[in-house]
Amino acid sequence: MKLDLINEKIIHYFGRNKVEKDCITFFNTCSGFTFDFIGTKVIAKFISNPLNLKLRILVDDDKIGKLVFINTNGEYVLVDNLVNGPHTIKVFKCNSEEWGVLSLLEIDGPESYLEYQNKYDYKFEFFGDSITAGYGINSIQGGDSTENEDGTLTYAKRVCDYFNAEPRMLAQSGISLAIPVWHDWIMYDRYKYYSVINYQVPYDFTKYNPDFVFINLGTNDSAGVNKENSIIYKDTMYQMVHELRELYPQSYIIVLYGMMGVNPLIKNGIEATIKRVNDKKIMYKEFHSGPCSGWNGHPSKENAIIDANELIAFLIPIIN
Repeated sequence: MKLDLINEKIIHYFGRNKVEKDCITFFNTCSGFTFDFIGTKVIAKFISNPLNLKLRILVDDDKIGKLVFINTNGEYVLVDNLVNGPHTIKVFKCNSEEWGVLSLLEIDGPESYLEYQNKYDYKFEFFGDSITAGYGINSIQGGDSTENEDGTLTYAKRVCDYFNAEPRMLAQSGISLAIPVWHDWIMYDRYKYYSVINYQVPYDFTKYNPDFVFINLGTNDSAGVNKENSIIYKDTMYQMVHELRELYPQSYIIVLYGMMGVNPLIKNGIEATIKRVNDKKIMYKEFHSGPCSGWNGHPSKENAIIDANELIAFLIPIIN
C-alpha cells in the first residue's frame, strides 16, 4: 500500500527538507523520515544526486540498524521479513550536502499505516562543521568518501538519542562561522536557508521550535584567525547568537568548541559573546577530549562517544 508523502498525520520528516507533492528532497545530515505501519516490509523509491549516498535504517527499538547505499536511482527494500504487525521505521541520511541530495519519490509495502504519534521528549538543533557532519568518523585511511562520513554516529546524534530528542542539523565539512578558509562562504551567511549549498530558499524558523540549539563552529575559523581578524569571529558569533535568541526566545543556546583543539582567539571570541549577551540560557561548553583518531585528524567513533558523554554530563543538570 502506497503512502501519501505529504500526509503529515502519517509520516514525520526530520530536518530542513523541501516538501513537494511528487517528492521530498533531503539536503542535510540526519535528515530523513519516520512512520508507523502494519506489515512485513517497506520499499522506497529514491533519486540521488550524485549517487552512493548512505542511509541508516532503524526499525522499532533497534539503535544500530542497517546501512543502505543509494548506488542507483530506483526502488530499495528498506526492511523485509518482519513479523506481521505494528512497527516503526526511521530513515536517516548519513551524509552531508557536500556529498549530494536525496529525493524520496515513493513508499510502498506495508499493509496499512498508523497515525503518527510524537515519541520525542525534546527537540535539538545543531549548527556545525565536519565534526557534526561526521567527516572521517569511520577512520578509513585515504577516505574522503560517503563511506567514511556518517552523521548518525557523531556526538550530536548520540546526545539526541540519549535524551530522546528529535535531531535537526545544518552541518558542512570545511565551513567556518565567520572567517572563510576552506570555502569562500560562511555559516553565518547560510544558516537562514534550508541548506548551505542549495541555499536559495529562506528557511521558515516557525516550523521547528528547539528546546536546545547547539553552535559548534570555530574549528575551521581557527585555521585563518589572527589577532587582526579575530574581532570578525567575535562579532559574528555574537550576531548569530543574538539572532537565534530572537528567533527562538525560549531555547537554550549552547556554544560548543574544542573537540579538535582550542585556539585561544576563538575561545576568547566565544567567551566575549557569552558575557555580552548576559543570558542565563546561553552558555559555553568547552571540550577536553584529547587527540582525534578519525581520518584526517577528525573525531572517530570512539572520540564521538567521549564527546557525547561529556556533553550529556553538561546537559543533565540543565534538563533536570
